[in-house]
Amino acid sequence: MAIVVFLFFVLTVVPIQADIPMIPFISVSSQQFTINCSRIDHAVMSDDLTTMYACCSFDNYITAVNMSVTPPNVTHYIYAYAPRTPVFLTGHNLYAYTVDGYVVVRAINHSLLANISGYPHADNMAYDVLTDSLYVAFNGSSVDCINVTGLSFLRCNSMSTVTGLPGVEQIIPDLNHRRLFVATPGNNSGAVAVVTLSNTTTTIKLLQLPSSCVDDTSLAYIDSVDLIYVVCRNPNSLSILRPDGTLFQSFSNSSTLPNNNDDLWFDNINNRLYISGNSFISSYSLNTSNGYLKQLQNTPADPTTRTSLWIPSQQRFYTFPRYNSSPITVGAFIVNSNFNEGLVQKPTLFYLLMGMLLCMYLSFIIV
Repeated sequence: MAIVVFLFFVLTVVPIQADIPMIPFISVSSQQFTINCSRIDHAVMSDDLTTMYACCSFDNYITAVNMSVTPPNVTHYIYAYAPRTPVFLTGHNLYAYTVDGYVVVRAINHSLLANISGYPHADNMAYDVLTDSLYVAFNGSSVDCINVTGLSFLRCNSMSTVTGLPGVEQIIPDLNHRRLFVATPGNNSGAVAVVTLSNTTTTIKLLQLPSSCVDDTSLAYIDSVDLIYVVCRNPNSLSILRPDGTLFQSFSNSSTLPNNNDDLWFDNINNRLYISGNSFISSYSLNTSNGYLKQLQNTPADPTTRTSLWIPSQQRFYTFPRYNSSPITVGAFIVNSNFNEGLVQKPTLFYLLMGMLLCMYLSFIIV
């Protein structure tokens, strides 16, 4: 009798305790849309989430997309010669973008407000709402500051142009500590520049990435753990640095990191890190007590995906393929808040032992 009860337990109860499959937490959204554009380098969303501005650098225009309808549709094309990085000026209802030689600022109705010269090879830009400043990367090695207060668009008096950087790819302001983090992939040697700002002097400290990284493209600074997260396109890898330059953690597995990764985003609602690249979005869970990352599942995306746009308030992702032929489909994904982070490992051996004891107890009762 005990053997019969034990077999019943093994065949029915134990399988219930087996691994439970992971619930997908990034899924395709109904907000996918097609746009007449050969390649989108960067995009930005307005504060009210109604308009996306996408830089079609090969087609020489900015595309304004109405995001308040499903599917979204294009409302305007704004001519601009090889536009690169757009930013939305929070609180001003304006947007700006870089073209070779200029920083262009427009109103929400697309009328031209400013055409600021002196920025050859202007590749990247970041807006800091705390100081109302634009930080512009230009000439492959410099960062400048433009004050937006009063819409005068004058160069910041408190910061002279920062030069001597080995190439500039992305800028992240950290105004809580009065500094900038700059991805500098120049001279075939990836590094992160820490630019400390003050009213009198500006200092630069270069943090070297692992020697294998020769093209760092995107970074994120997470204040709560005081760590810098950097993705490298060549080869595809992820490095985590302390602000003093010491390596904290790294990932370099091609099966868990997308090739040609261009963008890295931090989701401070779910404490996740997302990296977009060829074929999929790579996701990581952040341990907020120590800063370590745990690899989560990958989400399939277009094989030519490089850049992306993360909208925290909507928990949405938009990915931009590089077809180099028009039209292209902008991928749309939504994060599912009701997910588990992996297979739930149940202690099967423990249940087997408990089952044996239960069977012995039942056999005595039956006898």
